Amino acid sequence: MKKIIVLILILSVLAAVFASCDGIPTGIAETTKPESTSAPEPTGTSADEPVAEPDKNPEDEIIDAFVKAVQTNKGATAEEIANALLEVRYLKNFEVMKAEYYYPGFDYTFTPDAKESYCIIDNYSPRSNLAYVFELEEGADAAAFAKSLEENIEMNWNYNDSPATNGTHVVLENFVFFMIYNDTLGDVDDAPVAKKARDIVDIFKDYLGEHPTATALEIADYINAHQHVGQLYTQEVEEGRLTGISTYLEGFSDGAIFSPMMMPSTFIGYVFKVAEGGDVDAFMTTLKNNANVAWNVCVVVNTVIVENCGDYVVFMMCNE
Repeated sequence: MKKIIVLILILSVLAAVFASCDGIPTGIAETTKPESTSAPEPTGTSADEPVAEPDKNPEDEIIDAFVKAVQTNKGATAEEIANALLEVRYLKNFEVMKAEYYYPGFDYTFTPDAKESYCIIDNYSPRSNLAYVFELEEGADAAAFAKSLEENIEMNWNYNDSPATNGTHVVLENFVFFMIYNDTLGDVDDAPVAKKARDIVDIFKDYLGEHPTATALEIADYINAHQHVGQLYTQEVEEGRLTGISTYLEGFSDGAIFSPMMMPSTFIGYVFKVAEGGDVDAFMTTLKNNANVAWNVCVVVNTVIVENCGDYVVFMMCNE
């Protein structure tokens, strides 16, 4: 009987031991193997295709281009850096000009204390957006220079209905990039200027069709109000030496110029009324033969347009 009791006790102990092996010891966290899941399906691109980055805003894209131009072109001049920025899509209708006596975008009494100054300005539609690349002398105080720019900004430097509303600057090595702009900076017009100039011919003829006795200035004003070249000024002209024409021009009784307000532009246009009894074809030939394609000095134009509507003649020069 004692043997049976001992055997029962032994079996009870063994059963308790085996039961404890099925549990989890106190003090160790329980872990479970995660269920296998399939990878999510790609949206829009395959695994081999790079994911497209979202478009940067115009300001950031231009600043990035400035930083890249300085860092990858060691020894480059301010002019070279400024010209490199013309590769940015938002600046494709801009041109670079050396700033010496006049600094658009600043108080007219202000002269930046820089070694070199180059302005990047909208060539055909100056909507108050412009930029500068300044090169400072070695050891110059860049922070003080940048502060002087901020203190002398003239947002409505172009005196129009669309003044600049934002300004920014970046200092990198001995260069300072400065820009003032408004929300038109992102407007990119793919139509070349020559196409816009040819559109002016249609505007010129359509207006004369309805107003056959209009003055040259009235025609120029109408062109200015309906063209897409940019902000122009108009003014009456008389026989004599005229900008863009390499001869003393005569043979017209009425004339007017329409041209961008900022002169880095290569675009220039005129309306003439040939004098009574004059030879319209001969007058047009004189214009074609004496078009000064290098009138702007810095840039040579490659497009000359001369058209007539009766005894009125429109003459324009520009780049494609």
